Amino acid sequence: MEKIKVIKLSDFGKSMGTRELGNEIRNSVLASLKDNSQVLFDFLNVDIISSAFADELLGKLFNELGEEVFKNKIKINNFSNEEAKKLILLIINKAITFRKINPSLH
Repeated sequence: MEKIKVIKLSDFGKSMGTRELGNEIRNSVLASLKDNSQVLFDFLNVDIISSAFADELLGKLFNELGEEVFKNKIKINNFSNEEAKKLILLIINKAITFRKINPSLH
C-alpha cells in the first residue's frame, strides 16, 4: 500500500506567490516520491496562487516526473470554495500545458 504525504499549502499562507516557495515545496515533494509515496496537495484555506508559483511547483514537477508518473503520484484536493478551485485549477493547467510545450525551459 502506497503512503500518501499530505502537503497543506495553507501552512505556508493563504496566498502562494513566489517561485522560491514553489521550488522549496517541489524539492520536498521529489524527496517524498523517492520512497514510492503519493503526494496530496491540500488547497483548503488557500485563496490564490500565482502562475509563477504554479509553474515552479506543478509545471516543473510535471516536466521532471513525466505525464504518467505525475498523474499517478500527484493529487490535488480540498479547495476553500468553488471560485478558488476554478482559478487554482486554471493556473495549474496553464503551468502544465506550458511545460508540455516548453519542456527544456528551466
